[in-house]
Amino acid sequence: MDRRLVYRSSAARLCLLLVLSIGAVRAQTPSTLTVGQPADRPAAKPLDGYRAHLIALRELVGACEHSPAACDPAKAGSNDRIPPHDDKPAFDVRWSWLWDLMLKAKDAKLADRTALLQQAEARLGDQLREAGVDTGQGVAHDPGTNFKQARRDADSILAGSEFKHVTGNGIWEQLSAKLINWLGRIFGGVSNLGQRAPWLGPVIMYGFLLLALAGLLVWVLRMLDRQRMAVRLQHPAAITASQETAKVWASLAEQAAAAEDWREAIHALYWATVTELEGRRLWRQNSVRTPREYLRLVPPDAPQHRPLRAFTQQLERIWYGLDPAARADYEQARAVYDELRSS
Repeated sequence: MDRRLVYRSSAARLCLLLVLSIGAVRAQTPSTLTVGQPADRPAAKPLDGYRAHLIALRELVGACEHSPAACDPAKAGSNDRIPPHDDKPAFDVRWSWLWDLMLKAKDAKLADRTALLQQAEARLGDQLREAGVDTGQGVAHDPGTNFKQARRDADSILAGSEFKHVTGNGIWEQLSAKLINWLGRIFGGVSNLGQRAPWLGPVIMYGFLLLALAGLLVWVLRMLDRQRMAVRLQHPAAITASQETAKVWASLAEQAAAAEDWREAIHALYWATVTELEGRRLWRQNSVRTPREYLRLVPPDAPQHRPLRAFTQQLERIWYGLDPAARADYEQARAVYDELRSS
């Protein structure tokens, strides 16, 4: 009985050791290896899928050029996402232009159909060369070679006659550029200041408005002062001229009365009265008014209205109505003249 227990214990130990040995061997074996797959297979490059898609698109365009039935936008596939490579960030390549061309190219009667498809094929060929695929129309994409070729092309263009007489900026162009830059810095600083202090803009606006209103007020006051000064300077002279004219008419009336020409005396005395009232600013000077017009210029409630109306009626009756005049008529006119002078 004891021997059986010993044998069973030994067998259990052997089984346990066998299981542990198999587990250790499997742990040391790489889990990534599969049957029939070599361990040193190279990883796929980032642009392989993009290059294969370009080749398929180019073949699709060629088939579409020969047969409109082959122009299927669905065969163009979806847009490509190019992962980061060669220190370049990731970017998307969109094929909406090719989908639109496929739809249009289904029409065999489309104008310039062949030319459009050839342009698309050439464009896809350029993209293939940029992706590093030799299309048989040039060498594979080499940034250094392309840069050198572009440099040679640019040098050949700049060697043309139209670029031989190009000169640098003169002193005036340099000064004007500095001035423009200086003004730009000033206005840029003002704009930044306005952002930091939003209240500054309204203050400046209303300040300029107040200055404009103040300037307008000063101009109006100066114009009024000039007008008042002109009136003060001209008023005595105008009164003096009117008084002198009234004296001349009165002198003529006295001379006519001395000659007993009562009609002429009353006429001269009337115009002496009109000139006297004109000097008092009762109306503005106007030598073409009639006696009735002068009378209408005097308000009915003015103290001069009643005597002037009687004098006007007497003048119309004697001077214009050709009625005979006597000394009494002249004395009546003289009384009216003295009354209006003293009023």
